[in-house]
Amino acid sequence: MVGKSVGVTNLGGTSWLVTVLGLEHLKLDPAQHQIRFRALGSYPVIVQGLENRVIDAAVVDRVFSRHLAQKGFKVLGEFNPASAAGLVVTGKYLEENFLAAENVVKGVIEGQAYVTNPANKPSVLKMFRDRLKINDPAIIESGYEDIVGEHKREPYPNVDGLRVFQRIMKSQSPEVAQVRVEELVDERIVRKLDTGGFIAKVYDYSVSR
Repeated sequence: MVGKSVGVTNLGGTSWLVTVLGLEHLKLDPAQHQIRFRALGSYPVIVQGLENRVIDAAVVDRVFSRHLAQKGFKVLGEFNPASAAGLVVTGKYLEENFLAAENVVKGVIEGQAYVTNPANKPSVLKMFRDRLKINDPAIIESGYEDIVGEHKREPYPNVDGLRVFQRIMKSQSPEVAQVRVEELVDERIVRKLDTGGFIAKVYDYSVSR
């Protein structure tokens, strides 16, 4: 991997963070091993970049790694990074627009429940094919099973995951080390939706909507 290029969606974002963790998993240091990052915008474009030899490597979802393995690419490792996705707003916005933020969280939870509802599987698989640009039914099916098996029904913020990202980011921005990660987490909305029964109701697939 010395002197190679690695594709990410954007520099400094979630894709970059997860890629740095992946390189760390493989005992590789971007500076020491002269690894260059290339921002390509989206995962389907990253996959195309690999196929066209525009980049040498990438950290991608397993649905993409299976697709690439089928085409002869080597999978160097599989790992489960810290929770890499979340909804982020400023504290001021949250206090002034609490109901709007709550409705957004509700929408995300409803979307996840739709995806994992067996009744919606055909339309979800079609969406995967269209969005991921992968036509192999077995690979699409395996990607669907990954999501169903790994998604968080109650999406409480992951403080340990944030600490991992803090460790990575402080190499680029030393001031990040001064942030108290636990103060960045606000569980009020998820806890309200959990204890109030909203989440259980959304995931009750026997209820017709």
